[in-house]
Amino acid sequence: MNIVIPYRPSNNGLELKYALRSIEKNLTGYGEVFIVSDRPPKWITNVHTLLLSEETEKNSRNIVNKMLFASNRREVGENFIRWDDDIYLNKPLDVKDFKYWYQGTLADAIFQHRNNVRYRKYIENTAMKITDREFYYDIHTPIVYNKEKLKNLTKYDWSTFYLSKTMYCHHAGVEGVEMEDGKLVATMTEKEIIDYISGRLFFCTSPHSISSAAINVLESLYPNPSKYE
Repeated sequence: MNIVIPYRPSNNGLELKYALRSIEKNLTGYGEVFIVSDRPPKWITNVHTLLLSEETEKNSRNIVNKMLFASNRREVGENFIRWDDDIYLNKPLDVKDFKYWYQGTLADAIFQHRNNVRYRKYIENTAMKITDREFYYDIHTPIVYNKEKLKNLTKYDWSTFYLSKTMYCHHAGVEGVEMEDGKLVATMTEKEIIDYISGRLFFCTSPHSISSAAINVLESLYPNPSKYE
């Protein structure tokens, strides 16, 4: 199964570099890597680039556009893995063992993100379209998409902004497996990060949490350049 990474330029692909290293180190059973972007980092190699113009704002519509664009390419395959550029695989995993991971329900997520007005609105939009009892699949893990089932997302106006992974899983009727999300925060020290990610299958950074402490931990976990750089 191939991997498709929706990429928006940031830090010269610093997070992408470590995400790819984590894939090469810990993931087995995957095929080729595709990146969907209008500006892939110059250092990237051995990756298929699918050029697509980027919208100005980072939002769910951008992600859906990129995934639908990739799904129209025959070489991507009928089923593929969406892997965001800031997600790191922390333990050995084979592609056949992928699950549809979630954390709680949309109602739980609305409460959890109650202070993030913008993102909470995305969750509320999604809950109004389906149900707030649906599982919240938009945690920071990769997800397997099927091309035909992905077309269900074209029925929505994404200028409203929904949660794309949750919407996909709802319409695909997947069987979910609960997992605690593993997103680093900016204030963590190196020791706190190491303790936090211990035992986790995946963890994730963000533009706000890719601190010197986080970079040091990533470098210690994935010191060897991958074939993609």
